[in-house]
Amino acid sequence: MLVDLRAPDAKDRDATRAALADELDKLQGIHVMRGGGLDLALAGGGGGDSADAAAALDAAKTAYGALDCKTARASAERAAVLYAGRLASGEPDEGSARAAWAYVMLCADRDGDHAGAAVAASMLRALGVKDGGDAGIGVDTWAKYPDVDARTASLVELTVKADAGADVYVDLKKVGPAPATIVVAQGDHVIAAAAGARRAAERVTIAKAVAVELALVDQSAGAWSDVAAKVRAWRRAAPSPAELASLMQPLHVRFAFVLQSGGTLDVWVMGPDDKVARRIENASIDDAGALGSIVRDRVSAWDGRAPDPDRPLLVEDPNARGAGKVKADDHWWVYASLIGAVVLGGVVVYAHDSATDHQRVELRFP
Repeated sequence: MLVDLRAPDAKDRDATRAALADELDKLQGIHVMRGGGLDLALAGGGGGDSADAAAALDAAKTAYGALDCKTARASAERAAVLYAGRLASGEPDEGSARAAWAYVMLCADRDGDHAGAAVAASMLRALGVKDGGDAGIGVDTWAKYPDVDARTASLVELTVKADAGADVYVDLKKVGPAPATIVVAQGDHVIAAAAGARRAAERVTIAKAVAVELALVDQSAGAWSDVAAKVRAWRRAAPSPAELASLMQPLHVRFAFVLQSGGTLDVWVMGPDDKVARRIENASIDDAGALGSIVRDRVSAWDGRAPDPDRPLLVEDPNARGAGKVKADDHWWVYASLIGAVVLGGVVVYAHDSATDHQRVELRFP
C-alpha cells in the first residue's frame, strides 16, 4: 500500500502519488492497493467531505503557524467552502467553519486584501461571531471591517440551481428550496445546496446577473473513513511500528511505502512472523524502482522459505546458545550436516569429541 503523509496542498501531490503507484505496479510481483476510495484514504482524504474539510483546516493551521499565509489562506478557503456545504446539510460544524474563516480574514488583512478580509468578516458574522475575540481575531483587526449595508453596493440577481427541493444557502444563510433566486451585492459569495447527505458548495465571484448550478454529491462517510483519520494523525506524528501494523494487517498487505514531505519514501515490511511493522529502507521518491526491487527480493525469500535478510542468522548470547545445546547422543547429526554442506567444495571435516563440554572442528583443505 502507498501512504501519503504530505500536506494536502503540496504541489502536484495527487499527480506524483498516482505516478509513483503506476511505477510500482509495473514491477513484477508488486500490486499497489487502490480503488474504491482506499487510495484517497491512504492520503488522508476521503471518508466524505468531513475528512477533506478537517484536513484542509489542519493544513491552514500548520501553515499559519509557519507564517505562510499564502498556503494558509488557500487551505482555509477550501475548508470554509466544504464546511458551507456541511452546514447546509445540518451538520454541527459552526466552530470549524469559524476557524476557517478566521484564518482567511487574518491572512487577507495581513496581505492588504481588505475586500477579502471584509468578505471573511461577513461570513463570521453569519456564523454568530459578534466580537472578533470569539474567533481569535484582535479587536483592532475586527474593527477595521464593520458590517456594511448591502443596499449601498451594486446589486445583481443570483439564481442557484440544484436538485428540486434541495435547501439553498447563500453566504451561509438559507434562501429557500432550489431553484432559488436572490439579490446580492457584486463580489465574492459562497453558495451551497443540500438534500440530506447529498450536498455541494462553491465560492463564486459575481459581476452581473448569473445562474449557478450545483451538482449534489453523496458525502456520507465512506468505508475507509477510519483509515483516512489515521493517516491525517500521522502527519503530525510519524506512525509507530505497531500503529502501521494496525493498518497493514486488516488490509492483508506485507509492504507499505510511506511518502514523506520532502519527497522521501520509507519502506515498511511485515514478514510472516512479524507482529509489528519494520522499516527496512529509506530513499528518494526518484529511487522508487530500486526500492521496489528490494521488496521483490524479500517476497522471493519469504515465499521460498529462505532466511529473512533483515534478521540475524545466529544467536550470539551465550546463555541463549546454552539453552539450545544438543545432547551428547545427538552430536553425530551436527557433523553430518556440516560435512554435507562443505564436502562438495573439497573440504574435509574432522570432528574431535571428548567428555568435556568443549569440541574442536578442524577444516583441512587438500
